[in-house]
Amino acid sequence: LGLVVAAVAISAETLLVVVFRTMAPMDTFGVVYLLGALVVAIGWGTGLAAVTSVVSAFGFAYFRNWPDDSFDPADLRNWVVIGVFLLATLMANMLAGVARAAAAEAEHTAERQAALRRVATAVAQGLPPGEVFSTVTTELAQALHAEHAALFRYEPDGTAVLVAAHGAVVSRERRTAPVVVDGKRWGMVVV
Repeated sequence: LGLVVAAVAISAETLLVVVFRTMAPMDTFGVVYLLGALVVAIGWGTGLAAVTSVVSAFGFAYFRNWPDDSFDPADLRNWVVIGVFLLATLMANMLAGVARAAAAEAEHTAERQAALRRVATAVAQGLPPGEVFSTVTTELAQALHAEHAALFRYEPDGTAVLVAAHGAVVSRERRTAPVVVDGKRWGMVVV
C-alpha cells in the first residue's frame, strides 16, 4: 500500500507541477514533491520515504524544464537540484520519523495510564482482592502483550499461592517449587 501511495503521490505531484508551471518558474514547485515524501514518511516509515524522496528528486530534476529541455546528467545544475531537494526531503522524513516515534510513545503512555486507571478504579470500588488481583494480572498481560500472566503471593515457608491468572490454566507438568493453588500445593511453573 505504501508503494502505491508513493507512486500515486509522485504521479499527482508531477501532473500538478506540469499543469501549473506556466504560472511560476518551475523551481518554485519543488516543494510540491515534498508532500508525497512526507505522507509516505508519516504512514510507512523512513525506508520507503527515502526511496520516495530519491524518485521525487529525480522526477523534479527531469520535469522542471520538460519538455523544453531534457535532463542532462552531465549538467552540474541538475545534480545540485537533486542534491538540495534530496537533502530537504530526507530531513523532512527524519522529522516525520521523530514525530511518528513521539506519537507512538504518547499512545503507549496513554495505554499504561488507562491500565493503571482501571486497576485504581477496581481498588476504589472496594472490589474483593481476588477481583483486584485478576484486574492487575489482565492489565499486565495486555501491557506485556503476553498470552498468559500469573500473580503469586509468596509465603514465608517458601511456597507460593496463585492469586490470579490471565489466559490458560498454568500447566502442572513442569514443577520446580511448591505452590498452593486453590488451597492445593503443587509445582510452580518456571518461565
